[in-house]
Amino acid sequence: MKKIYTSFWFCLVFFSGIAQTLDWAYSLKSNTVQDQIYDISSNGTDRFAIFGLDTQNLDVINGSAEFNNSGKFLAVYNEKAEIQWKQSMYQLSLGIKMNSANEVFVTGSFGGTVDFDPSGNVFNLTGEGTNCFLQKFAADGTFLWAANAQTGGGGSEIEQLADGRIVISGRSDMAGNVTLSDNSTVDLPKGVFLLEFSADGKLQNAYSISVPDAAGYGYVYNLASDASNNIYICGTLDGVADFDLKAGLSNNSQTHAYDAFLAKYDSNFNLKWYKVFGDQNVSPFGWDKAHSMAVDPSGNLFVGGEFTWTTDFDPVANKGKTQLISDTRTQAPSGFIMQYASDGTLNWVKEIGAPNQDTGKFGENRVRGIQLQGNTLYAWIENTKYCDADPSEAEKIYTSTGASNLIFASYSVDGELQNSFMIDAALNYTISAGIEMLGNDSFVTSGTFQKETDFDPTPETMLLKTNPAGAFYWADLDTYMAKYNFGTPTKTQNFALVEEIQVFPNPFQSEIRIKSVIGKSVRHIRLFSVDGKLTFEAYNPNNQVSVLNLKSGIYIYELVFDDNSVAYGKIVKQ
Repeated sequence: MKKIYTSFWFCLVFFSGIAQTLDWAYSLKSNTVQDQIYDISSNGTDRFAIFGLDTQNLDVINGSAEFNNSGKFLAVYNEKAEIQWKQSMYQLSLGIKMNSANEVFVTGSFGGTVDFDPSGNVFNLTGEGTNCFLQKFAADGTFLWAANAQTGGGGSEIEQLADGRIVISGRSDMAGNVTLSDNSTVDLPKGVFLLEFSADGKLQNAYSISVPDAAGYGYVYNLASDASNNIYICGTLDGVADFDLKAGLSNNSQTHAYDAFLAKYDSNFNLKWYKVFGDQNVSPFGWDKAHSMAVDPSGNLFVGGEFTWTTDFDPVANKGKTQLISDTRTQAPSGFIMQYASDGTLNWVKEIGAPNQDTGKFGENRVRGIQLQGNTLYAWIENTKYCDADPSEAEKIYTSTGASNLIFASYSVDGELQNSFMIDAALNYTISAGIEMLGNDSFVTSGTFQKETDFDPTPETMLLKTNPAGAFYWADLDTYMAKYNFGTPTKTQNFALVEEIQVFPNPFQSEIRIKSVIGKSVRHIRLFSVDGKLTFEAYNPNNQVSVLNLKSGIYIYELVFDDNSVAYGKIVKQ
């Protein structure tokens, strides 16, 4: 929620409500216990793909038997959740990517000889040890081709560059030689690898962010690119790493256990810059991660992730000036969002965490995914217990009851909260595999839930349930997919000025009454202090709410009606 100005007239002119709505939510019900969604990707407008595991009927609209599936699957849907096609997948697939032409790429790992054509034809690939593979499907689901590289580990992230090349990244725990499509070889050391494929699947080169220590560890969480074919990578790192993919050296200093990292390379994989940041705690150590990235047309890079203890986010250029503090008692992580200029200058970093550890309001918060659309940054936050989704002085605090819950939020490109809502798993947990944009202000998410979850952020209910009669109901997991719309600013009016709505008595003591003569029902009421802090809210107030614990003073009320119009006014508590 943006901070409300103390001037009531400013509130009328500049503040408008944004209504979040659930377009649809479905469960991919099955009779097995440990269902899973591994990844989700979209074309940005009207198609999305999910990749998951276990026996499902993937036609969530009609239940057609032709879309039954056993084992791992790849399925593509339109924006109405109508299935377009599905394929049974190889067991160790890990990541997917859909491009604007609705083609889908899949990556993962395999060893020995595997047929990658699920249609019944044969397309065998053979690899010694652990190989990374790349698989491509046409927009109608037809298998096109597959390729592989002997990397000593599987691919997990895919990005297609503007010029059509495909980049895959993953983790390798052993050094080895990679044979390229021209039969030349590349020495690939232990670490995080990047593979460069041509648009038609020819392996052109292999690179590594080497982590030579036997106990060292590197993991990649996300790849991104921009219109100039610059490549961005982020993840977590333990030890010393060489971020220069070519012959040069660009070693970071020894990390304190697991630190977050990100790096930028040009279209020829030359290092532009890299960043490593994390807490300095030695025992117990923290685990800092950069989970997700998005790039705007000017080359500004947005990053979301999690950190522990006290973390300096710019320890080289501005040591000690960009520190954020997470929970110093229980090692619970806080989330962060940040922005870098194209040259690697840190523009800002902001915390999304528990509101106040000194009052016992602890919580685990991780920014697991971000998407950028126009001037809006969308974030998916994994939360337990308490979360303040507003990085500014104003507070937007969520209190959850589930073991793991989902908070979705939109921010300006300056990191100011615009809107947010929570899906509370109610004593259980709900986990998302990611968010992907589907048109303006709309996004789709898919993941796993336990027992039951209400996916509707409004007072209405969209309850998805696992099978309560199942033998392992206490541990049963089902998969879901849901589409939300943050919406555009609703029509905001001050109805009180035209005497179409009355909020009284004013001043009030313990009760507020609402009278409307325009045929609208009040769906939601909120009261804000004059410095913008939310002090009270209630749903479906039935034209009368009891407000007992507010301090005396001036408040701004916000009324959201059933047609999503919004009214504001001032009211005084005696």
